[in-house]
Amino acid sequence: MRFAVDPELIVFIYNEKGESAGFAAAFPDLAEAVRAAGGKRNPVSFARFAAGRRRADRVNFYLGGATPGEIARGSGLGRVGFYYILNQALGRNYEKIMLSLRMLGNPSRSLPGPTAPEPQREYALFGFAQ
Repeated sequence: MRFAVDPELIVFIYNEKGESAGFAAAFPDLAEAVRAAGGKRNPVSFARFAAGRRRADRVNFYLGGATPGEIARGSGLGRVGFYYILNQALGRNYEKIMLSLRMLGNPSRSLPGPTAPEPQREYALFGFAQ
């Protein structure tokens, strides 16, 4: 996990009482690095993965949220976490931010504001009944 997580792209937010109020997290996009490793576990594959990791220029912004109490306060905490992670990513030289897994009806879809791009892909999760 130490290769897949950048601690600077994760934030836990607490209210003035020191209680958990929200969080946000983004992860480096390692798809190219994983492909470069070729599914093998040897020194050459690891070197290819490491080189691809260093070249990663995009993060996947997956997670963010606020407690129900914080949402009821209308503090704007969700937007604060969103922009905090964006600034952290840009400060770490990531050029692209992919907003991932934002389902229809989720309030987080509005965080980028009126200039937000339209969704480019749609995913569906399936389960099997037994």
